Amino acid sequence: MSMKVYFRLGIVGVLIFIILLSVLAMTNIIRDVDLVANEGTYYSISLFKKGIFLSTKDDNEIEISKNTAVIFYEHERYIYYKEQQVGNIYRINRIDYSENQVLDYCRSFKVTENKLYYINEDDELHRSDLDGRNSEELFGEPISEFRLEGESIIVRSILDGKYYRIQI
Repeated sequence: MSMKVYFRLGIVGVLIFIILLSVLAMTNIIRDVDLVANEGTYYSISLFKKGIFLSTKDDNEIEISKNTAVIFYEHERYIYYKEQQVGNIYRINRIDYSENQVLDYCRSFKVTENKLYYINEDDELHRSDLDGRNSEELFGEPISEFRLEGESIIVRSILDGKYYRIQI
């Protein structure tokens, strides 16, 4: 009887190990991001390398940023990303690969056609132009998350845990 218990624990241990490997693999898939630049080239962020790279179909890589990105958006001629260490927002011009800082620390951000939405260091929701200028507060209390839905934003308040809809 005790042999069956050990056998069951062994199977459970193997299943837990497989699940952990799957989670690590999914994390790698999420962190290894490829965005198509032109036919035959793509931008890559890798879990195993520090930086953002332009890769070609013949496996040449050009480092276009030394920063490690954790959130990555492509919009028109720019790549927007949140730098991992400090949390600043940068953008890279996809034509000449020039890079500039758009915003100081933010916890999360999203890029739309003409605006950048972000949670600032005080956990408040703000909106700015794509270059970081003309920032305005959209929700005056701390939030834990937000999502864009058409002409509105859904936010979750840290204070009461409730969701609120903001018209934009």
